[in-house]
Amino acid sequence: MKMEIGKGVDKGIRKYIAVCEEKLKATFGEHDARWMLPLKILADNLEIYEDLHEKVLTVGTTYKSNGLWKVNPALDRLQAVQVRIEAAYKELGLTPYAQTKLKNTADDGQLSLYDLMGDPAPIRIAN
Repeated sequence: MKMEIGKGVDKGIRKYIAVCEEKLKATFGEHDARWMLPLKILADNLEIYEDLHEKVLTVGTTYKSNGLWKVNPALDRLQAVQVRIEAAYKELGLTPYAQTKLKNTADDGQLSLYDLMGDPAPIRIAN
């Protein structure tokens, strides 16, 4: 199932999403419609990120308004978009960490308790 990204989305982002789709297909086999929304969210947020990044490069991190220096509001929005992009990458298993987890579980074919629960927190014993 091939995802169609809107024509308004940057050509580079469309190519990048196609590469992501191919990586997912190579890792997990054919994917279904459930993967389309995270891929669409990733594409939309990459587009927003590029726009905001361009604004920060153009205006700067601070600007002068009415004699006062102000922080560019695009910085906060840029950070929020970065969080959403990272979440989409994690959800799709496209981070280096996710790739190593997939490799480790593929080696023996079974999930360990450590794989399911993650790194155990240190235990503190109260005196």
